[in-house]
Amino acid sequence: MAIIWRHHEGSTCYEVRSAGATRRLYTNGAFHSQYNPRHLFTGGIWDLLVVPALFLPLKRSEILILGVGGGAAIHLFNQLFDQPTITGIEYDEIHLKVAREFFGCDAKTAELIHADAYQWVEKNHHKYTVLLDDLFVDGPDDPVRPKAVTRQWMEQLSCRLTADGVLIQNHLSAATARTVARDPTTRKIFRHALLFHHPRYTNGILAMYQRPVDIRHAREALKKTIDEKHPGALKRLSYRVETLY
Repeated sequence: MAIIWRHHEGSTCYEVRSAGATRRLYTNGAFHSQYNPRHLFTGGIWDLLVVPALFLPLKRSEILILGVGGGAAIHLFNQLFDQPTITGIEYDEIHLKVAREFFGCDAKTAELIHADAYQWVEKNHHKYTVLLDDLFVDGPDDPVRPKAVTRQWMEQLSCRLTADGVLIQNHLSAATARTVARDPTTRKIFRHALLFHHPRYTNGILAMYQRPVDIRHAREALKKTIDEKHPGALKRLSYRVETLY
């Protein structure tokens, strides 16, 4: 894999690496994002940041992404939803530069905002049908969450959702995701919780729905949407889903 761009900002080293048409973003050696314009799905964990939203029959798609990284999820939302309105919040200004210059994210794909996501959510009262919480910073080995997921944070996020919306939250482990979902306060806020897994990653992608979801029908709707928009793309999508409640 070749390094096509490297930048140092203080003690932080940013790299964009390529393997064919694939682009990967690394910060201090931590793998943050991957994008390949030739394939809808990368076969990575980023695919599962969007899949839970396809379990809903959304008539309109206003999407808020907390933690843009390289913008892989932005491309997936744009390719799988009809004319979505996407807002991306990112604290790291260099990540936004990479998203724009190397990952093809421009004003047509999303509105990218340089801001602290925690402060932004507290001040902004707009409601979204899909809210993706993918907040991570570089750690010693893998990226880590900048703050613990608290009851207060879950309440704040739920207040930014429409009545038929979904909160999608990336966790480094399935165990952590289960703990968050089964908190008594969280269970009062959300009607339905699903946990998505990828066979090659330890992450647990938690999907919290404002309304109940029929998994069997949702799977069929997901397959139909993908087949209609991107024939053949399903063969690169791999996931398992577990009902928490």
